[in-house]
Amino acid sequence: MFKLMPEMTWLWPVSVKVPSEGGFIDQAFRARFRLAPDELRYAIGEARTDQELQQRTAALMSAALMEIYDVVDEHDAPVALNDVTRPALLANPLILRGLTNAYVQSLTGQPSAADAKN
Repeated sequence: MFKLMPEMTWLWPVSVKVPSEGGFIDQAFRARFRLAPDELRYAIGEARTDQELQQRTAALMSAALMEIYDVVDEHDAPVALNDVTRPALLANPLILRGLTNAYVQSLTGQPSAADAKN
């Protein structure tokens, strides 16, 4: 049975590839997403430059991203999503790519990064 909700939200794993010693390390966290407005999703396809694409992608993720889990700072203290951490996360191209990939996977029915490993 499908449950129609005023706002659909979902939890999804996010994988971030972090450069390390000539390779990459996969780091993961979980994010709660909501459906972003159509105009933000469509605006990505209208970007003319790489900078504009990154700005529009960050705007989309800012609207879609509700919460983060399993994220800690350099002192291993839990990090919550707020007005300070949201812009910092979205300004990091590695994290922005991971969030965007996870969001697209969740909307298109592609397996999550966690599913792909199993």
